[in-house]
Amino acid sequence: LKAPAALELAIKRQWTLFLRNKAFLIVRTGQVIFMGFVIGSLFYSCPPDRSGVRTILGASFITLLFLAFGSAPELGLLIANRPVWYRHRDNLFLPTYAETTSMALVRAINTAIESLIFTHIVYWMVGYHRAAGAYFTYLLIVLLTSLSMSGLFRLMGSVAATPVHAQAFGSLCILILILTSGFAIIRPSIPGWWIWAYYISPYSWALRAISVNEMSSERWSRPAPGNPQGLTLGEEGLETFGLFHSRNWIWAGVGYLIGFTLLMNFLAYFALKYYSGQQQRASVSGLTVLHELDLCGLVPAFVRSFSITAHAKAPAELAPR
Repeated sequence: LKAPAALELAIKRQWTLFLRNKAFLIVRTGQVIFMGFVIGSLFYSCPPDRSGVRTILGASFITLLFLAFGSAPELGLLIANRPVWYRHRDNLFLPTYAETTSMALVRAINTAIESLIFTHIVYWMVGYHRAAGAYFTYLLIVLLTSLSMSGLFRLMGSVAATPVHAQAFGSLCILILILTSGFAIIRPSIPGWWIWAYYISPYSWALRAISVNEMSSERWSRPAPGNPQGLTLGEEGLETFGLFHSRNWIWAGVGYLIGFTLLMNFLAYFALKYYSGQQQRASVSGLTVLHELDLCGLVPAFVRSFSITAHAKAPAELAPR
């Protein structure tokens, strides 16, 4: 197949598989709506003052955390479908690039719908800055965060030998992302031998971009009372959590999340192309072993007679061929 035809076929296949799992779609959509209202009600109508800084950043942190856990089913779905893909690959049904591209595109459509629903609920209930530019920037960061985490879990599902290994690595990864996000432990307090994890974590880049997008808006531009440096409320709040002030960090975060997503999908492509998962161990029945030894004259007469009796009583599928 030529590349366009292979991509079209792979996308149709992935879309069919996606729509076939209606129970998962219904439950996931309900979960997104329910958690949107839960988070929105917990951080409802944040005031633009010092107490509201932690509320806004806490809402942003919980939002990204929910999206990170929401991408975890990617592990189970990919591992369940991986044996089918190996047969397709070995029999040259579809090229690997078509399979990985179709998975990423179908997942992106689903993620875009989930992000739009979730963002529309949380953004207005929490009380983020009410401006079109700030809203769509927030939506873009949320969407890219979900796609980057989906790509990360897709890579884990491509290389993990078993579902147990995949879940273990996935849980460990989420734990590291939480601890090095800059919220649980602020950047200046992260030990020097772990600071590298802060700067490569998509979670920290996303949280920093969302925080700067909100705290640099007009809503937080009033001077902070009693601040000796003359900082605004937004700048003071960002400094409290060890975050930077410049709006350049918003688009740096967007660029990093795009690059991280592409890298994860690129590595998943190589994993699906060259890796075959857990190798199955060959099993040989005891009767077959006796038969092979008998052909070499290594089986005593009494054992041979026992073997013949056992062959007569054994099911046909156990008999040596």
